[in-house]
Amino acid sequence: IIVVDVFGEVVGPNYPDSGKLVASAQSIVNTLKKYEKQEYVKGFILNIDSNGGDNIGSILLTQKIHSMKKPIVAVVRDNALSGGYHVASSTNRIFTNELSNIADIGYSTMIGYRINQEVKTCYISTSNIKIMYFNDCPGLSPLYYQNDKLALIKSKNELVNEIAQFRNLSNSYVMQYSDGTIFKGNEALSIKLIDEIGGIEEAREWLEKQLEMKLEIVYLDNGNKKV
Repeated sequence: IIVVDVFGEVVGPNYPDSGKLVASAQSIVNTLKKYEKQEYVKGFILNIDSNGGDNIGSILLTQKIHSMKKPIVAVVRDNALSGGYHVASSTNRIFTNELSNIADIGYSTMIGYRINQEVKTCYISTSNIKIMYFNDCPGLSPLYYQNDKLALIKSKNELVNEIAQFRNLSNSYVMQYSDGTIFKGNEALSIKLIDEIGGIEEAREWLEKQLEMKLEIVYLDNGNKKV
């Protein structure tokens, strides 16, 4: 079983270097492609600690995960939020610890604009908890704001639909938890957003039962076996 780290924001190609810890979706996809061809590799564990990322990155990664022929499960260390939860939801099973932070389903964006030579920043969110009103964006065109808001809502609805399909839940069921709420592991388990409380060992045991064989854990470091 290959363990692949997904640490930091999940980002797509051409993501600008911001100095933040990021998880390159393309790099992870390449790693999965490389090792799923190997006969000795029977499955994968995604070791996730991510607060989100960009839409392009999470879609690129979830598409690959969902198409894989070998089993792949997610183990959440501290956080699987927004795009990070999207990635986890596309796997065959989600394990977290009791205090992991889960969900935060939705999107937020930041608009930079200039008023009288002064640069301002406006935040827009689909979350009812983290909602930003137009009054927080003084001088910004109402039409510009509304267009961005509607685009975010459309993207959130698509995200909810995908998570519902991945988790075998109804769209309406997932939608009720898409207001930006963050759940602890035990709470997420009770509302079916994860499958088990556990870590790498529990994930290995589950995979062993599914595959009916003993499995060895192999950790990767940037796609290379640790020695």
